[in-house]
Amino acid sequence: MKQLLLFAIALLLAYSLYGADLSGTWSGQMPTRDGGTRDVAFKFKQSGSALSGTMSAFDNDIPIKDGKVQGDALSFSVTLELGGNDVKLLFTGKVKGDQLDMTREREGTATKQNFTLKRGS
Repeated sequence: MKQLLLFAIALLLAYSLYGADLSGTWSGQMPTRDGGTRDVAFKFKQSGSALSGTMSAFDNDIPIKDGKVQGDALSFSVTLELGGNDVKLLFTGKVKGDQLDMTREREGTATKQNFTLKRGS
C-alpha cells in the first residue's frame, strides 16, 4: 500500500512539472498591429520540458526558439524578417485542456496582445 501511495505521489509530481503534452497543431486568430487578426497555426513538439516546432503565418513556417513548458505554462520566441529587419516576438501561454490562452509581445516594447489557440488535428 505504501508503494502505491509513493507511486501516485510521483505521478502527480511528474504531471506538475511537465503538465499535458502540447505536441500537435494549435491554431487560431492572432491580433495584428492594426487591430485586425491573422490566421496562425503552431506545430509543437514537446519532449519533457523542452518545446520546439514552427509557427505558420505570413505564408511561412517560422521555427520557434527557446521553447519551455513548466506545468501548464509555456514560453517561446520567433524571429520574423519584416522589411529587412529582424523582429523578435515573445510568446507566453497557459494550457486549459484543448485551449491555449496566449500573450504575444514584441521584444523591446511593453505592448502585449492576447489571443486563444485551439488544439487541431
